[in-house]
Amino acid sequence: MGVGFGLPHVEFVAVVPFVLVAALVAWQLLLRWGVVFRDVYLKERLAVPWREILWALRRLEARGLIRGGHFVTGVTGEQFADETTAPLLRARRAA
Repeated sequence: MGVGFGLPHVEFVAVVPFVLVAALVAWQLLLRWGVVFRDVYLKERLAVPWREILWALRRLEARGLIRGGHFVTGVTGEQFADETTAPLLRARRAA
């Protein structure tokens, strides 16, 4: 144990890679909002930088797990939606 603080010694603390943290935050935003873009990020006031979340979203899109596109009218920049949300947004826009 650490001296005086009751904390484990540094070598026993698991370090989570920042890339993994960004991916987890990206998934959380997708689950919470359905569509993620920079304005959503700004509403959340997160400690993870937008660029890291954006890179995580791009990696998820490249793996075919989410969709990228323009889903919300009036919003500029990249937008990403969950596989289950994207068809609902397309159907709503077509109606």
